[in-house]
Amino acid sequence: MRAIGILIISFLLCTPSFARTLRGVVSPSINSGDSSITFRTGNSDIQIKLSALSEAQKDLINQPQSQKKIFEISIPDNAIITETKMPQGIRPDCSELPLAAGDLDDIINSPDVKNINDFLKKIPEGTFQGFTFVYNSLSAQKGDDKTGVSPMWPRVLRTTADGKITFSYTCNPNSETYNDIEVLIFDDEKKELVPRSYNLNLPPGDGVGKRTTKNPTSCVNCHSSGVKINGQYSMKHNWGEYFTWGDCDPKRGISAYGSNDDNMGPREYRRRSPTSKEKNPGCSEESDVAAVEKEKVNYGQFRQMQKDNPCYSLLPWPEKADEKVDGMTYKYYPYVERKTMNDKGVFDYALFTNTRFTDMYSHLNVQRLANKMEKSPGYEKIKYYLAMEAAGCNLTDLDRDSISKLLPAFKLPQKNSDRWPSSRSEDPRIAAPLAFAFGEYSGLRPADWSLEYVPTNMNHNDPSYRAVMPAGNRTGGGGDLQHGAVIGGVLLASVASQDEDIKKLTTNVFTRGITETFGQRFSCIDDLGGGVVPAAKGDELPLCKELRRKNDLHVKKCLSEEKHICKDSGSAQNQIQAIVEVAKETRTAVHQLSAQELEESVRRGRTLVQDGKANCVKCHSRTPENLAKSPSRFLFIPGDKLNPAEKAKGLDVLRELKKEGILDDIAYQVKSGMMPVGKGNDGKSLELSEKEKDDVVNYLEDLAK
Repeated sequence: MRAIGILIISFLLCTPSFARTLRGVVSPSINSGDSSITFRTGNSDIQIKLSALSEAQKDLINQPQSQKKIFEISIPDNAIITETKMPQGIRPDCSELPLAAGDLDDIINSPDVKNINDFLKKIPEGTFQGFTFVYNSLSAQKGDDKTGVSPMWPRVLRTTADGKITFSYTCNPNSETYNDIEVLIFDDEKKELVPRSYNLNLPPGDGVGKRTTKNPTSCVNCHSSGVKINGQYSMKHNWGEYFTWGDCDPKRGISAYGSNDDNMGPREYRRRSPTSKEKNPGCSEESDVAAVEKEKVNYGQFRQMQKDNPCYSLLPWPEKADEKVDGMTYKYYPYVERKTMNDKGVFDYALFTNTRFTDMYSHLNVQRLANKMEKSPGYEKIKYYLAMEAAGCNLTDLDRDSISKLLPAFKLPQKNSDRWPSSRSEDPRIAAPLAFAFGEYSGLRPADWSLEYVPTNMNHNDPSYRAVMPAGNRTGGGGDLQHGAVIGGVLLASVASQDEDIKKLTTNVFTRGITETFGQRFSCIDDLGGGVVPAAKGDELPLCKELRRKNDLHVKKCLSEEKHICKDSGSAQNQIQAIVEVAKETRTAVHQLSAQELEESVRRGRTLVQDGKANCVKCHSRTPENLAKSPSRFLFIPGDKLNPAEKAKGLDVLRELKKEGILDDIAYQVKSGMMPVGKGNDGKSLELSEKEKDDVVNYLEDLAK
């Protein structure tokens, strides 16, 4: 029977009396010819002399999985060169030991795990070192008013150092949610969050009546915008923006301990500064101060009350919280007494727990958003433009005209100036208008850019969010980066990965702000992506010039007879295939309809497009308002209320789009739910039924004959 979550390998030594058994992983080696390796246990770094090991032990250590999966090995004492104990006996940083989602699943489904405490005891030392407490929850684990989440019985969020696996649970044995574990796993390949749910009251196993539920559909109700993207819901974390994670009304919104900039020391307070007035309405400085001071008192009482409760005490707490590490107290762990530098002149990010959660989850959300764009039909056509936005290149009228020709159905952002914005605004519509607009074209909603949980309107229209992804003082210009800046960096990196000339120019151009600000201990968060350093931005710099040169060649080919060269490839290929299949399905459906059925479908489609729910004429007809702000090829609907000349021009555009094959693109966007966007004439959501989508496509096909 294989061990649960741990690879157990023992070696029988001739002289076992001086053997020592270690459990942990091997740290990556800088040089392949090193005479020693570093072995990380739950609380120590041990330098081991390779020459003192047997060949079998060396083979084990040299296996790739030895760096990724916890294992046991017995070694002689004379093989140990040095042993360094971790400060406070914990690893609240990127040195934590790895534990994969499958290993976590094995632990949870172990036959001897009967309750939450059994589960926590089996989590290997040194793993899942990050945690915070939510004392007012809006989650499925909230429970009822009497036994649910409260200041004395907070919900626990526990995560890996990069945020890719987070699990949560509650600790009140009388609560209906006790023994329930909720997990969010970031799939590196798909760039999506994958949910899992466990009920320890049920027998081990997967399926109906068993402990494990994979991909529970209920999670999308809270962890998505509520609108499908390419036919599927896309999940995100729910977490407040920096630097306030609480509500002045402790029973209204989500509130975590350390809610005021992670500060828990006496008289420490930072005035709330929400990115939009819709966040925490009705809160005043007076009510905020009162709530924060009450929270600090409650935290002390909670720690005292639950000090012997294993559901909380089994968390990776510091060994001697009253002793300072480099001048910083861990008395309020996992929060900070006051945000100041330690004796080494560095901020200890381990004490900025809620800040770190926002940082990690924002990075993962950027990866999700960028992946949606890269998979979108049309990405291959304007990928250099998106990279140019990140690099601060000039956007000319010719560029705007080219983009309109490349993607007639794409609505360009309003022209505010002759340059791409350099703002670090928390609002991506300002910081990265082209990326935001292309996100909408790709099916993303404004709510996808924000991790704020708005239970009354999951598909809200406020994309602003203070993501606190440090830029770095040395190269990044100081301050924090937001979604708009980092998504530009991720998209530029994607282009560079496919273009050797661009790749050569992007060496050291991406920010490593977490490492610069908090040290190498937290570099794994930087590995999730960064923005572009200011020194690399500008029209006259090599990166911009090369992007411009490549883009000009790319656009020329895309608009010439060589349109096939602009065909989406790589991650977008499946989406292009989907376009073809949807277009085939649409044409097949039309052909299978009787003449009368098709006539009725076209009539219904006309009503939807011209006067009804879809309201396509609002954005795509040649009204004076639309002509003033949109390119001609974007205005392809011959609106019934237009004069004959403008109707004829719109019809000409539509027929040209059909001739170029772009009508298939539009049909795909309608069928997949990416179009239309906004609200209809009835003021309601424009999410069409499958029949209504068919009617709209049939009407457009009929017009374009």
